Parts: sequence; C-alpha cells; structure tokens
Amino acid sequence: MIMHKRKIRDIIVLGTVITIAALLFMGFPKEVVVNLLMTSLLIGSIVYVLSYSLSDTLKNIRGINEAKRLKALKLSTDEIDTMPGKEFEVYVARWLKDQGYEDVTLTEYYDHGADIIAKKDGIKWGIQVKRYSNIVRLEPIRQAVLALKHYQCDQAMVITNSFYSSRAKELANQHNCVLIDGQYLRSHSKTI
Repeated sequence: MIMHKRKIRDIIVLGTVITIAALLFMGFPKEVVVNLLMTSLLIGSIVYVLSYSLSDTLKNIRGINEAKRLKALKLSTDEIDTMPGKEFEVYVARWLKDQGYEDVTLTEYYDHGADIIAKKDGIKWGIQVKRYSNIVRLEPIRQAVLALKHYQCDQAMVITNSFYSSRAKELANQHNCVLIDGQYLRSHSKTI
C-alpha cells in the first residue's frame, strides 16, 4: 500500500530534524552535519518525487486493468452477462442453494436493498444482486447494508457478474459486507 504523499514528506522532514539534533548533541562537527543534511534532503527529495511517479503509475495500471476487464465484460457472450436482471436473480438464488444456503427466497419486486434472503450456518443473509455491464461502485453495498434492518438479517452480501471498484471494496470491508464478483461466481458454479 502506498503511503499518502503528505505522510511521506512529514516522515522525511521529521527524520532529518531528529538526525541533525542527534548528531549535534553527540558533538559531530557542524560541517559534517551540514553535509549529512544536504545529502538527506537530496535523498528525501528524490524519494518524494518518486512517490508521486509510483503512485500515479499504480493508478494508471489499475485504470488500465479495469478498462480491460470492462471491455471483456461488454464483449462477453457468457450466459450470466446477457440474461435480464430478474433472470440473473433467479440464477443467483439457484447458485446460493448449490453453495449450501437454505430458505433462499426472492424478495418483492420493489425490494428494500436485498433481492434475496437466505440462511446458512445460522446466519440470515440479505443479498443484493447486480447484473452489470460496468464496474460495481458504492451504491449496491450501501443498499445491502441498509437492508439488514428492514429484513432483520445478520449479514449483507452483494453478488455481481462484474467486479467491484476499490472504494466499493473498502466500504464493504468497513461494514463486514461480503462481495462475490463474477470471476468467483463463474469459478464456483455448477450451473453454467
């Protein structure tokens, strides 16, 4: 994980100040301390500039990978990528049963953030289902988490044929919401 650029700068400045104070306290000549200060500032500047480049490069790589995944998803002829939303919900309900979930029921047409309610190992799940041709962002995770109270569920889950944005993953992690993406769904499916 890349540290925030401001934190890197603060660490470099603090490290330099502590080093200079320690050297002066230990009685090093001022010329040596000045040379070390100049060297550390040069190295710190290089690290700071490289952190910008590395951070931007990683963002670009992530963006390129997402673009490739989206292109593949839009060109997909996979059955789960082309079925209508309600049909996908029925497919996911069957998939959940194959995975050992019990009492799997579809909610009413105008659901309150959960398309399916199911139980497994004593846990009642509120499950939001999204058949997307795009990346899944924050809103489905919010819906699933808010649905817990309405349906008196213990845990939230979002299942998609697509994949999740990094912010969606962060939000799900904060709320203990399980995310199932299309890759997992396909690789653990008996019915495709």
